[in-house]
Amino acid sequence: IDEICETCPIPFGEPTEIPGGETADAGKRRVGEFNTSLLRPDHKYFFKMRSRISWWAASTDSNIVSFVWQTPPSVPEAFKVEPGDSQVSLSWQPVTTLIDGSEVQRKVLYQVSRSEGGKEFVNLGNAIAKTNYVDSDVLNGKTYFYKVQSMMMLGKDKITGGVTDIVDATPVDLTPPGVPSGVRASATAAGIRVFWDRPDDPGVAAHRVYRRTKGQAAPEMIGEVNMPASIFVDKSAPEGSKPFYSVTALDGAEPANESTPSPEATAR
Repeated sequence: IDEICETCPIPFGEPTEIPGGETADAGKRRVGEFNTSLLRPDHKYFFKMRSRISWWAASTDSNIVSFVWQTPPSVPEAFKVEPGDSQVSLSWQPVTTLIDGSEVQRKVLYQVSRSEGGKEFVNLGNAIAKTNYVDSDVLNGKTYFYKVQSMMMLGKDKITGGVTDIVDATPVDLTPPGVPSGVRASATAAGIRVFWDRPDDPGVAAHRVYRRTKGQAAPEMIGEVNMPASIFVDKSAPEGSKPFYSVTALDGAEPANESTPSPEATAR
């Protein structure tokens, strides 16, 4: 690549002949393939093609394709994916060797790719130099698939390296609802009635009611009420006690996120 003349004619060698055969198979257009080996590091290769049906009936040249070949970098090791709330965090170890075991002499970049629902993998932005990535363009409860490929740059040419195994992750909702407000309690003939303000948050799916009696260190859950109800009747309060009540809110996540308890209220 150090000897390339951008304005000089490309010194193509002698052509390699590949049998063509029929252009279609069972009504479908056939696809040709050519594999080459014995490539040398730090060299740029150019290819073009012609088709012919005889020595006197050949096509003109195809477009020219080219690439720089270099011993590729190894696969990023210790690839981990950690789902969070509306995000997925990815991490891996830096690549320090090429696939032949020799030490990397150039800067290694990493291309993160993602697939949604079994669709084709799409690159998430440009290749990066750091060994971690946070994908915030995700939806909770949806499964995503990730892989990372190492690469190096030789001037403007990209040398792609090893690709990690595919790992999936499903971000989850970890944000609890707001604390219930307006918790009150009143004694009735049927029991102690606990009620609270109905929340404006459409994500609230239910409420839990807790009771604490004098001398009790921690409250105990005594019931759960689904929306839109905002009242609970405690029919099992110990006689002669003056219990304290608190309420928490639950969302519809699996498992549900629970808010912190409301201030305690007692029956008047």
